[in-house]
Amino acid sequence: MTAKKYEDAKKNFEMASKLKPNEQYPKSKLVEIENLLTIQSKNQAEQAKKDQAYQKALQEGEAFYTSKDYPSAIASYRNASNIKPEEEYPKKRIYECQELIKNQKKEIEEIDFTNKEVAEKYLSELARKYPEGVTTENYDAAGGKKIKRIIVNRNGVANDYREVTHSWGGVYYFKNGQSISKFLFSQETTDQ
Repeated sequence: MTAKKYEDAKKNFEMASKLKPNEQYPKSKLVEIENLLTIQSKNQAEQAKKDQAYQKALQEGEAFYTSKDYPSAIASYRNASNIKPEEEYPKKRIYECQELIKNQKKEIEEIDFTNKEVAEKYLSELARKYPEGVTTENYDAAGGKKIKRIIVNRNGVANDYREVTHSWGGVYYFKNGQSISKFLFSQETTDQ
């Protein structure tokens, strides 16, 4: 029992009880072992449930991370970290996501589309970085603006669309830095 080998101890106390049926000590130890086994089983079930919830939160975080939805990834990683505070991996991923968000905000605000060479380099980089199809990302920018950036990558040619919502309510639409209509924005950013 001291070594916490309860099943072995149980067999030995059962044997002792059969050898001396009137002896109370083996019987009381068998009750104690049953209680310990019940507690151990309950703890194992709770740990398995905790492990499962942790893995689920991590998988969600990884899926959001892969799709570049960093705010949702952070929420999932925080959930995983709350389940198992001793684990370092979720904390590391939260930091990575926060850094990526900072870099994306800088990237979004610093592109000079009026410089043709810079614009072409930026768009060809997008074509390499983003998968074929439509990818949507959301950001908070300086001045309380909300930016919905949609990268449309078709046949290796990428375009950067942005819906900029100002804190005062104004909404503007852009394609590669040029102002466009809401209709054109909606038409060109749908999955075809």
